[in-house]
Amino acid sequence: MRLCSEKDNKTSILLVFSIGFLADIERLIKVIQNIRKGTEPLADILINDELFCPKCGTRYPEPERKLCPKCMDRVSITRRLMSFFVHYRKKVAVIFLAMLLGSVFSMISPLVGTKFFFDEVLREGGSYYGAILQAVLLIFLVRAIGVALNIFYSYVLAKTVPWIVQDLKLKIFEAMQRLSVGFYTSKRTGSLMNRINQDANNIYWFFVDGLPYVIVNVFTFIGVIILMCVLNLKLALVSLLIIPIAIVFFRILWSIFRRFHHKNWIYNSQLNSMLSDSVNGQRVIKAFAKEDAEAKRFAEVGYKQAIVDIHAMNTSSTAFPLIYLFMFLGQVIVTAIGGTMVLEGEITIGTLLTFIAYLSMLYGPLEFMSWVSNWWARCVDSAQRVFEIIDAKPDVTEPDEPIILDRVRGNIELKDVKFEYDPATPVLKGLDLSVKAGQMLGIVGKTGAGKSTMANLIARLYDVNEGSITIDGINVKQLSLKQLRQSIGIVSQDIYLFIGTIADNIRYARPEATIEDVIRAAKAASSHDFIMALPDAYETKVGAGGQDLSGGEKQRLSIARTILQDPNILILDEATAAMDT
Repeated sequence: MRLCSEKDNKTSILLVFSIGFLADIERLIKVIQNIRKGTEPLADILINDELFCPKCGTRYPEPERKLCPKCMDRVSITRRLMSFFVHYRKKVAVIFLAMLLGSVFSMISPLVGTKFFFDEVLREGGSYYGAILQAVLLIFLVRAIGVALNIFYSYVLAKTVPWIVQDLKLKIFEAMQRLSVGFYTSKRTGSLMNRINQDANNIYWFFVDGLPYVIVNVFTFIGVIILMCVLNLKLALVSLLIIPIAIVFFRILWSIFRRFHHKNWIYNSQLNSMLSDSVNGQRVIKAFAKEDAEAKRFAEVGYKQAIVDIHAMNTSSTAFPLIYLFMFLGQVIVTAIGGTMVLEGEITIGTLLTFIAYLSMLYGPLEFMSWVSNWWARCVDSAQRVFEIIDAKPDVTEPDEPIILDRVRGNIELKDVKFEYDPATPVLKGLDLSVKAGQMLGIVGKTGAGKSTMANLIARLYDVNEGSITIDGINVKQLSLKQLRQSIGIVSQDIYLFIGTIADNIRYARPEATIEDVIRAAKAASSHDFIMALPDAYETKVGAGGQDLSGGEKQRLSIARTILQDPNILILDEATAAMDT
């Protein structure tokens, strides 16, 4: 359906939509009419408040989850990420202890290397006047211990975090396996690939190179402030005046960069999807001479991503140097005030130099936070998308107490089955069908009549909207999903071969099958001869989708795979459509 506008006797298409969105389009038309009349845009329009965030009014990306990207609880996301460290609590405790001890030695270093050296070793009347060699060795020892502790916790961290991220990736992948077929038809391949790989890696690098140093810098920051106050409260207060302003800048940058990273992720997902389509659809692209059109389509999205990257880099290259300059101004002021105090005899030169050293240590964590906020924005954005997958609920679920049949005979009955993929677009309208065990039944119908849909419903890849499907008198919704699908063999018109050998693809349903079983199934599917003609016979590698084979050869391998499965119920969905004979 189309939404059109007319102006100067010229009709323009504004929107193309399916009938399932008709109610939404009617509301849109009403809003436009209200605007033209000069009234409130949403006047007399029924709005489902459950679709919108009550806090900011943003529409939920997934209404059933009610998760607002703008108002999400970042603290809870952080806590949930930390829950992946529970199984590694001993190593985490060692890491934290080593980091804290390393920070302690880093904070002691200026006291020993500056104040102690200048005021107690070099100044006449000092407690250790003239003991230069001993003082230098002490300075080196303190520094060496701090470096050793940093190396130790970095080593333990590098051996721990990869396993945590592996657990995260595994949880995402397992969650995706539990989701229904309908989930994959509504998501782009590139988006799903991003969530497993790029998003998990973003989290990985933040926890390896980001979070540990956040903890170190926070601890150092607090410790340095305490030591500065002990050294000289007046200079400490002058130094602290600049901190609240810097924190405000960092908060603003955090929100800005999070928006940049979210847009970048969306465009990157679109580019991945286009690349996947292009690789798998090369024959079609070349057959219709659409190489230039595909390149143009890819370039358009790439251009949008480049614009986002340019804005992000411009913001970064402008904001961060200004923050650094602002923080350096504070150091200049402290140096001027401290120099005056030295001349007036209020503090020693050792105290001033130590204070300046601590001031550099104080601004160091702030500088780190200025770019780690950018990093943290990316990590939270990635974590949100990862948890959306993990928390997603499958449309088809295992019953609480599944019925496991002693033997599946294969009596199938459909009673008043109604089903639709999209609202208001029924595919099956009250279908009744009965097939006895051992009976062979052929179903003929035009394209889109619902033949493949019926097969998917019997295997419970989808659930019926109304009516029921029973096997041996038991509703499929009560049967064990594993037993149900292992008992049904489907040879679809859409053939997919996994990356691997031909033998591995045939034995996919029964990994324990011997090569003799594989050959027997291949012969039954009339595929043995062409397999033996290949360079490595059954060990021949085939790519994703079996690009090295013809359509008919792939269908014969699919039939062989189902024969080896030896199902109680066999469904052939145009299984020979690509075969010559």
